Parts: sequence; structure tokens; C-alpha cells
Amino acid sequence: MKTNKGIYIIKKYNYKYDFDLCNNLYDFYEKKGFNVIRPINKNPITINKEVYNVFLYKKHIVSKCEDEFLIKLITNHSKVNLESTLIKKCNRYYNFLKKIKNYKIPEEEKIVLLYSQLRGNKLLYDNYLNHGDLSKTNILIYKGKYYIIDFDEVTITTELYDFANIVIKHKTKNNKLKKEEIDNLYYKVISKKYTKQDVYSIIIFYLVKILLEKFYLYEKNSIDLYSNEQKKDSFAKYLNLIDQIKEW
Repeated sequence: MKTNKGIYIIKKYNYKYDFDLCNNLYDFYEKKGFNVIRPINKNPITINKEVYNVFLYKKHIVSKCEDEFLIKLITNHSKVNLESTLIKKCNRYYNFLKKIKNYKIPEEEKIVLLYSQLRGNKLLYDNYLNHGDLSKTNILIYKGKYYIIDFDEVTITTELYDFANIVIKHKTKNNKLKKEEIDNLYYKVISKKYTKQDVYSIIIFYLVKILLEKFYLYEKNSIDLYSNEQKKDSFAKYLNLIDQIKEW
């Protein structure tokens, strides 16, 4: 939307979001010196039961993030006095999928079983705020500065969760994980607090979460896993990444 005061983006929310968590992370990031693009309106706007936010548009480029910035993200997490929200979200997908007798694709049963084994990990019940989707497209460069956008996946869980999604989004090439780079990142920032096994297990959990969500939406006929759009982010890619980590 172009006005005489500038260009704005109007975002419509198709699902229920926790805007309070988003605001908490906006405030925390800004306190730590990160640039964020947050709504210009104080509260979400509701029109005819539809929810919207308005953001100032910044012409930007998407570029490779330097490790220095990724490390800064990984080592800055806010601990909150709230219960984990990630497990609740994943349990909703899991409880739906485990009741299905005949899956549309056999890989669903494998992921349901794997989730049942992983969800007991005590780290997942930690209460750190995580962005949840620190992909290259959500870390923008505007006038030489990094900006973080798209806080839709903000969640409370282990502080390793953002490490996991940074690994998957920034440390893969041709669907292959860069193990040496991942291990270097581990030794630089979190080796004193967590074991490699801790890290690998949370990376696998992150991949399982993605697949649970995809399979849930597929079984609900909300997406087609074989559409051109979904093939760009194929579920088979995530299954392959899980197998890679299991070999480490």
C-alpha cells in the first residue's frame, strides 16, 4: 500500500497467533541492539473478524548472513516465566496423526513414532523465547544493516531451537548439511553448556516438527505435498536431513 507518507505492507493472519509473545521478542531484540521490523500499529487490527497488522516497507536485499551475526542471535535469548508452547503445538499435530489408521504416505508413521520418542527430552520444556524461523528470507539487509522480520513462529522452548533452525536454513547446501561448519558453530558458542548430542537431538526435533506440520496439513487436505509449491520445500528433503544427522 503506497501513501504520501510511505509504502506499507498489510499482513493478514490466517491462523491464531500469539501477538503477546511476538511483542515480547520485538522488545527483547531491540533491547539487545537488533533491528526488527515490527507493526506500526500498537495492537492487531480486526476487520470483519479478520486480523491484520501494518508494517513499514523497506526495500531490501536478501543475502548470506555472516557467522558473527548468527552467533549474536544464537547467544541472545530471553528466559520467560511461561510454559513451553512448542510442545503444545507439536502435540496437537501428533495427537491428530497418531489416530489415523491408514496414512496417505508411509513416511508419516515413521515421523509420528520418532516424535513420540523425542518429545520426552527435558530441554524442550525450557522456557526461552525463540524466533523459530530465522531463515535467509527473514534476515534482511537494509542500508547495510541486518533486520529481522516475520515473527509468526515465535515459540517458547529450549534456546537450542533457534540454533537448530539456523543450522537447517543457513548451513545446508544442495540438501546436504555442512557438518564441519555446524560443529564449528557449536564449539564457538554453546559447547560449554550443551553436548553435541543435545544439539543434534534438537536439530532432529526441529525437522520432525516441520514434517509433523506438513503431514497434519496434508491429512487435513489443507496442502498438497506433491504440488509445485510444496515440491520447492519437499518433505523428502527433511527426511533426508534427519537420516544425515543420525549418521553423525
